[in-house]
Amino acid sequence: MSNNRKHGERRPVQPDKVVQDLLSFFLASFKKSNWRERLHTLEQIDAQISHDFGGKELCRCISRMFTFEILQRLDTDLVTCSDQAFIFLNSQDERHRQAGRAWFILNQVPCALLDDDSVMHIAPGADHRMAARHSVHIASLVAANDSYTAAQLVDISATGAKVAIDTPPPAGTEIILDIPFLGRVAGMVVWVATSFIGVFFLSNQMPRAVG
Repeated sequence: MSNNRKHGERRPVQPDKVVQDLLSFFLASFKKSNWRERLHTLEQIDAQISHDFGGKELCRCISRMFTFEILQRLDTDLVTCSDQAFIFLNSQDERHRQAGRAWFILNQVPCALLDDDSVMHIAPGADHRMAARHSVHIASLVAANDSYTAAQLVDISATGAKVAIDTPPPAGTEIILDIPFLGRVAGMVVWVATSFIGVFFLSNQMPRAVG
């Protein structure tokens, strides 16, 4: 029996090869584009991938790999707009996805991808009128009293966050929360419970450099 591939039979798709081909073709234009244009191009690429290869999981894999590689090569530091945040949500890097989610939450911008994970954590002493929080998993830094401590954002809202930290600063301490891809935001510790703190943001704007 002939080993020749039957006419019309698809060859196995190699996601890495597809991604490298896409990078070779599109990278230069991505570097010259703004975030709105980049998002539009990614949507067009996703549609073409779906048409060419079919298979939801395969297309999702290629799309996320390509988005991650693009973000790596753009060497972006901070998420600054909704189009960029949406692109971050589609990266294969969990750090990108968490930063994208956090941007939408902090800026109170509607996003369908956040609709199913809203949680309310009412901590001791917390204001019940505060915004609904969303679960996140973001390694961050807490600056307090001229020292930095590693921490983990557990959930976040437009008004504050719940933070896991080994050595919690006392309630009433003003801190700076340094969040990867989002920048630094000033806050105040409003409650302490074992290895967690509740932080109230001192600004209702997205995190930004404070010094």
